[in-house]
Amino acid sequence: YGNYTIPRGAESDIFQSFDVRTGIMLTVKPIDGLSVYALVNAVPAYENANTGAPPTSWAGPNYGASKAFGYVWENIQAAIAYAIPNIGLARLQYVGAHANGTTFNPTTFAATINAPHIGAAFAWTGLEGLTVDVGGKIYLPVNEETSDNPWADPSRTKLQVGGFNATFQKPFMAALGVQYKTGPLTATFRFDAQFAGSVDIDAPGSDPVNLGIEMRPWITLGCAINDTWTVQAEGGVVWTAESTVGGNPVLSSALRYGFGAGLQTTFAPSCYIRTGIAYAGGQAPGGIPAGKTDPEPTKRNGQFSVPVIFSVSF
Repeated sequence: YGNYTIPRGAESDIFQSFDVRTGIMLTVKPIDGLSVYALVNAVPAYENANTGAPPTSWAGPNYGASKAFGYVWENIQAAIAYAIPNIGLARLQYVGAHANGTTFNPTTFAATINAPHIGAAFAWTGLEGLTVDVGGKIYLPVNEETSDNPWADPSRTKLQVGGFNATFQKPFMAALGVQYKTGPLTATFRFDAQFAGSVDIDAPGSDPVNLGIEMRPWITLGCAINDTWTVQAEGGVVWTAESTVGGNPVLSSALRYGFGAGLQTTFAPSCYIRTGIAYAGGQAPGGIPAGKTDPEPTKRNGQFSVPVIFSVSF
């Protein structure tokens, strides 16, 4: 319910799951408890100069074996998992990505960064009814070299800001999920954090931009009245720290909050309707107003919503 106004952390924020709808996946289990996964998503190497037409020749200047390998490397997801009996599950993975399309807004300092990352997580399940899952993602820096690598189609543009080459560091991520079930009660706590994000523009006199850290705690409670009806409530906050240029604040800190409650009725194990009421308010990060020297947050008007969700799974 509160998720309609302030998105809570997703399961993939702890450890990115596999989606085989757009690729080919291979799974190997060499020994008991150990699993190895590899997924290659749809590879755009089959396009000719990004026109959508098939390549005229794989031996041509734009498409050789090395460039095809580069496309595959950018679209691969590989992971290893080991289940420890009566303790939990450890996971490690690499997720490729291509930085083409990365944007940076020099006014709001918002950066949309598509970068490869290394992820690790551990889910502890040693106590009945309790699951504690903690994970993190280390994003690799993106610059004019990695955004236009020698394997890729040379028609792709290099990563630049205002005509200058730039290095983007997507914020690292850390996430904690705790869920406890006992009888009809279910309690879930999530804490997500982003930190160490930066933009370094290779221009004379340009100071590095350090993006503000973000913290997002969230709690969800549920109580099953019977096999059909469940009462639910949830709420959380999003706190964003100041963003700075050369150590000077240029974008203010801000605090947003949201909460909600409602009912869910289940018709079958894979079919339910959920409705209730949600509210969100708080502030958004703001810049430096005219005549001022320090950034000030922007107030947001409180917002009520009445979400209605109908879900059917097959």
